[in-house]
Amino acid sequence: MDSRESLRIAIRSIRAHKLRSALTVLGVVIGIASVITFATFGASVQAEIVGDIGDSSAGNIYIFGTPEGDEGFDRTFQPVFTESEQSRASTRCSHAGSSKSAQ
Repeated sequence: MDSRESLRIAIRSIRAHKLRSALTVLGVVIGIASVITFATFGASVQAEIVGDIGDSSAGNIYIFGTPEGDEGFDRTFQPVFTESEQSRASTRCSHAGSSKSAQ
């Protein structure tokens, strides 16, 4: 089967099934448009966040979700490590540093 005959059969099939062909084209157009829309939205949100944070000289950034309409930082934050865990970690680090310098 040569390419001309294949093209002729394809065109005949598209003409015979107009609704199916139109719905297929519509689905492809909607799919491409949604991918472009969400990619653009993601890039713009990323640029806005980087722009807001980029000028800051903060060493750590914490992000907390709050209910809509709730403003301010009126809640108490729980520390990630307890004081005993911090002292144990600093003790281990100081022992590790002294053993390396002894070698």
